[in-house]
Amino acid sequence: NKIESHNHKTISSYFSNARSGVLMHYHRSPRYWIRAMDFEQYFKSATRSKSIHHFRDLYFRSKRDAKIVGALLNSSLFFWWFVSVGNGRNITGVDVEQFPVGDLSDIKLDPLPSVFDRLMADYKENSFIRVRKDAEFQEFRPSMSKAIMDELDRYLAHYYGFTDEELDFIINYDIKYRMGDELFEEDGG
Repeated sequence: NKIESHNHKTISSYFSNARSGVLMHYHRSPRYWIRAMDFEQYFKSATRSKSIHHFRDLYFRSKRDAKIVGALLNSSLFFWWFVSVGNGRNITGVDVEQFPVGDLSDIKLDPLPSVFDRLMADYKENSFIRVRKDAEFQEFRPSMSKAIMDELDRYLAHYYGFTDEELDFIINYDIKYRMGDELFEEDGG
């Protein structure tokens, strides 16, 4: 209900009218992490110029809007939303377009662009190049950036008016599976 109360504007309200503006990419086939990035991942193949089957492009009118939406798409909040209302396998354009965001100029969202920039730097720092027989591509480990994502979720919780209990649920949603071995490494077990 708290998310839906912001439905007077959805993410699609902030798209640019044409294939121009500020470009954001999102990976449409998540497993436990949804990645939206303001850079194109490294990809090299003799037959293709980019991984066309897994990434979708979004264009925004402003850099601020793009980074706030990028922050939202990387959040555990959006992952929970996708698992709850999506098909649980592929993120569709409708899943992204219809997410209720309300007024992105709200002062409560001011910190998100800089946290998003830190997340992008962390994604790059924790990535590596995977080599297959027909392609080379940049692979990411979003779980290594979970602390930054939790920061995004804390700002989003404030914006949407979540209680501490609701925020705790979102941050820890499906944590055992999302973090895998890394969760046990932190716990020493």
